[in-house]
Amino acid sequence: MRHLVRFMIVLLVGSIVSVSGVSPDANLINTLFNVSGILFSIGLGLIVSFDMSGVKNKKMITSLRENIANVRNNFIIYFTIVTIFYVASFYLTKPLPVYRYEYNFGVLVCSIILYSIAYFVKNFVSVQKLKSDIFDELNKQA
Repeated sequence: MRHLVRFMIVLLVGSIVSVSGVSPDANLINTLFNVSGILFSIGLGLIVSFDMSGVKNKKMITSLRENIANVRNNFIIYFTIVTIFYVASFYLTKPLPVYRYEYNFGVLVCSIILYSIAYFVKNFVSVQKLKSDIFDELNKQA
């Protein structure tokens, strides 16, 4: 639910900025999408290769698996949304008239991609910290 609320906020902010007359060029959108794709790949690789071999607590293993699956699924959902908006940006290149304003779809796409980049980085750091915390806890017990 909170992902939906955050996504709606990003859409709202992107919509407000898009009528301000700002217009990103295709190179910016391409670059942001490439960065998002790289972060998605690295993050998904980190999640898929998550090692729980030293964890013995069954409840902890179950909890870790659920959380890792949740993060993995969110990564895939976010990147799918980003990809859909990115592809749509090739077809919606002209400003769309909405009431008295010109709605620039490229600004909305940039907003969504920037949010996805922030999301990927945040979760990348969180997974790295979790790996370190598990390693420290296992070494403390040994």
